[in-house]
Amino acid sequence: MKEEQLDRLIQGSKRAKKVLEKRRLAQAEQQKYENRRQQNQRLKAEFGAQLLTLAEENGLLQAAERAALRLGGNLTSNMRFHVHQGMSTCCIDPSLIEPEIGELRPSFLALLITWQDADDTKEVEIRMDRRQWINLQNRFFSIPPFIWRRNLPKSLDDLIDDAIRQPHVMPA
Repeated sequence: MKEEQLDRLIQGSKRAKKVLEKRRLAQAEQQKYENRRQQNQRLKAEFGAQLLTLAEENGLLQAAERAALRLGGNLTSNMRFHVHQGMSTCCIDPSLIEPEIGELRPSFLALLITWQDADDTKEVEIRMDRRQWINLQNRFFSIPPFIWRRNLPKSLDDLIDDAIRQPHVMPA
């Protein structure tokens, strides 16, 4: 009887060790995930501040604010990011890659001007990347800084006005 109880205790101890080991591994994974999430939050704030400062320095933010004020609308900004996974980032399905492989990088700063026109809500999106290339309303080609800086601030105002003439109408 005592030997049977001793065997049960040994088997229970082995099961407990397995469960505790699985729990430790799960906690370690959770801690790694949490650390990576906090690091990404810090990087997002840092990249957002850098691009917003860059937009202020080159006059894009002020031009967008003037356009929003002129239309009686409002201006919102949003940062977009991507996970860079090396030279072949575009060729690999991101769901197949572990998140530890990639590095968080800024894609662009999006300035969104929205306004009311009769019953429609219209919007224009202006994007600026780290190289200061500007893309207005998701056009195929971006505009490099040496082109739009020619007649500052009039050139930015003209580019934004051109995009406003062909706004995207938001569904009601």
